[in-house]
Amino acid sequence: MLAVVGQFGRVDVWSLGDTATSTTLKTALPARNGLAVSRDGALIAAAEGTYSDDAGHTTVVEVWRRGADSPLLRIDEKDAGVLVGVWGVLFSPDGSLLAADTQKDGRSGIRVWELPDGRVHFSSDGFNSYWVRALAFSADGRHLASGDEKGTIWVRGLDGGGTRHIGRPGVVQSLAFSHDGRYLVVGNWDSTVEFWRVGSDG
Repeated sequence: MLAVVGQFGRVDVWSLGDTATSTTLKTALPARNGLAVSRDGALIAAAEGTYSDDAGHTTVVEVWRRGADSPLLRIDEKDAGVLVGVWGVLFSPDGSLLAADTQKDGRSGIRVWELPDGRVHFSSDGFNSYWVRALAFSADGRHLASGDEKGTIWVRGLDGGGTRHIGRPGVVQSLAFSHDGRYLVVGNWDSTVEFWRVGSDG
């Protein structure tokens, strides 16, 4: 399966089999940086929004079940109380959770919602940066890493586990856990890559 941002107000979803077929999802707002497909291909999420000098940012995150015409979940910034999914959205490996970056009053944060009902599973706000740029779930879905434009990385346990802080210079552009969860790979703005040991033995 392949999902791509089409013209304003749509996401095109392609099923890549012997015969490729496509469907179009109509979005409430123009889809932007955040677009995600769950590992099993059953769910698609899009971070949508607009910006103007007068009104500022308006944001929405929508989630569709594959083959459905209307979203099964819509997370509006007015309901959430924060800007949602400005930079990205991400499904947990088993598709039961959806994470997104947030922002309120010039400070970034993260939200994690349970699917399909949209109940908030985890939230953290007030980071010392304007935007969170990258998110990554561990393979078991128990940890979520976030990296921001000031170079700060947090690794948080989503089941009541601890939090690890990594402070280092440079804008974080991307994050990924190794399959065994022992390492976090960091892609930086200057095109360098770092490997951090974050497992229990590190």
